[in-house]
Amino acid sequence: MFRSHTDPAGVLSERPPALLAVASRNLARLRPSKLRSGTRRRLFTYRVSHFPAQPVGELVEVGTVYGGWVIPADVDATWTCYCIGMGGDLSLERHLLERGARVRSVDPVERFVVEGRDEFEHVGRFTAHHAAVATWDGVIEMQRHHEAVSSSLSAAHLYDSAATVTVPAITLSSLMDALGDSHIDLLKVDVEGLEYELIPTLDLAGIGLRALAVQVHHNGSVSRARELVAAVEAQGYVYAAQRPACKLLFVAPSAAAADRQPEPEPSRAIHS
Repeated sequence: MFRSHTDPAGVLSERPPALLAVASRNLARLRPSKLRSGTRRRLFTYRVSHFPAQPVGELVEVGTVYGGWVIPADVDATWTCYCIGMGGDLSLERHLLERGARVRSVDPVERFVVEGRDEFEHVGRFTAHHAAVATWDGVIEMQRHHEAVSSSLSAAHLYDSAATVTVPAITLSSLMDALGDSHIDLLKVDVEGLEYELIPTLDLAGIGLRALAVQVHHNGSVSRARELVAAVEAQGYVYAAQRPACKLLFVAPSAAAADRQPEPEPSRAIHS
C-alpha cells in the first residue's frame, strides 16, 4: 500500500474504483473555463449592481424571485407589452395580463412558447411566438446551455457549450408589422447576451416606448454594460431602477402623460 505526505494512511489508494470514477467525474466538472466564467459573472453582477439609478415615477417589483422585474406601476389596459425571452417563468406575463395589458411573448425555445399558450389559452390579450428576436430576419444559430437541465439558448456565446441549434430569427420591427402593432409601451428584453447588439439598433422613441426592462449578461464587460446604459439614455430614457440579477429598467420621463386607447386585436400571425 502506497503512502505519501498527502495521503499518509493510504486512504486514497484504497478507494473502490467506483468512488474514484465519481471523483474523477466531479473533478472534470471543475473546468478552468467554467470557473473563470463563474468568477466573471459574480464580479460583473456586483459591479453592475452599483450603477447609480434615478427613480422616475412610481415603480413596482412584480413576479417571482427568479422571474421578477421592476416595471412602472401604471401599467393598465392601454398598454401593449412585448416580453422578448419568455423563459420558463411566466410570472411577469401573468402580472401584466392581470392588469389588463395586451402581452406579446417571444422565445426561441419552443417548449416555453407551448407552455405559455397552454397557460393563457383563454386570454385573448396574450399571444406567444417561437422565434429569436435578432437584428435580421431569417434564421439564427443559438448555443445550448452547458447544464443539461436548462433549455435556455444564447446567440452570443454566453454558455460553456459547443452544442447549437438553429431557430427562426425576426427583427422587432418585422414582429410588430406581423402582429399589427403600431407601438410598444413596455419592452422586456432577456436575450441571453444578445442585448449588446440588439438594443442599440432599436428606435425606442420611434416605437412609442414608455419603459424598457433589459437584463444585461456577463458575456459583455462592465464597460459594455455602461455603454448600453448610455445608449438608451441618449435616446431620452432615464435609468430608473435595477433588480437582481442585472435587470435594468429605463423609463421615458413623459411616460405618465401618455394617453392611449387599446388597439383592436389583429388577425395576423408569425412563426408557429
